[in-house]
Amino acid sequence: LACHAGFVNAYRSLNRAVRDTLSASTKTVHVVGHSLGGAQAAMMAVECQMAGYNTYLYTFGAPRAGFEPFARDVMDKMPERVFRVYDLGDPVPMLPVLPFRHFPVGEDAYISGDDASIVWPSHHSMDDFYVPSAGKAKGWPAMRKLFKNSKLNFGFAYWLEEAGKYDFDPYELALV
Repeated sequence: LACHAGFVNAYRSLNRAVRDTLSASTKTVHVVGHSLGGAQAAMMAVECQMAGYNTYLYTFGAPRAGFEPFARDVMDKMPERVFRVYDLGDPVPMLPVLPFRHFPVGEDAYISGDDASIVWPSHHSMDDFYVPSAGKAKGWPAMRKLFKNSKLNFGFAYWLEEAGKYDFDPYELALV
């Protein structure tokens, strides 16, 4: 897998147990994960899809699990069946940094919570942020539209463009 080695090791620790629970009569598999479980869920979903199951993937506050080829592979193998939800104030989806990528590749993800003006660890909570947002949206299409006009964007090109707009001293920035 073209994924973060730590996530791959965590995935391998549970992959046999999950595969053993699937029966020959299973046709459809819904793989769900939050945080590290989201990274593991992505790997499991690809494996299930390759094994012939009709697979759906749902992640909440998941980190970037793999490189560009992995992110594209997820989308190629399960088009229209990948649901990535993140909160704008949740720091975990911002990690690890490049060259790791999120899927879906591009802007097609679900934004949860409020239009956060601060990144804070408490925004990673399923109970405090992800579940209430899902309840407010009452469905996947509404979740996508709920905060579509947010000013925050986690795309690499966006951050490079924004960085070029400011004149700052990198040594001053390092002291902050």
